[in-house]
Amino acid sequence: MAIVSEERLPDMHAMTESRWEATCGRCLRHSAPVKATTSENAWHDLKAIGWTYHVSQYGGRGYALCTTCTAAGETVDDAVKAASKKRKRR
Repeated sequence: MAIVSEERLPDMHAMTESRWEATCGRCLRHSAPVKATTSENAWHDLKAIGWTYHVSQYGGRGYALCTTCTAAGETVDDAVKAASKKRKRR
C-alpha cells in the first residue's frame, strides 16, 4: 500500500456548519463529521485518527482509506494479484 505525501488529498465532502467528511474508497464507510475551516485541515484531523490515502502502484486517482481498511493492510491491488495467481495455479 502506498501512502502518499501531504499534498495529495482525497475527495472531502462539505457539510453544513464548517464540517467535512471523507468516504473510504474500499468499504464506502463515511468518516465522522470533522469541524474544520478547509478540507485540508479536515483531512489532517482524519489522518491523526488513522485514515490514510492510497494510490495504486499503477497510478491513477487515489482515495481515502478508513482506519479499519488501513489496519486490514490488503489493498484491492493485492487482492487482484492473489486472485490472478490462484487462477494460474489451476
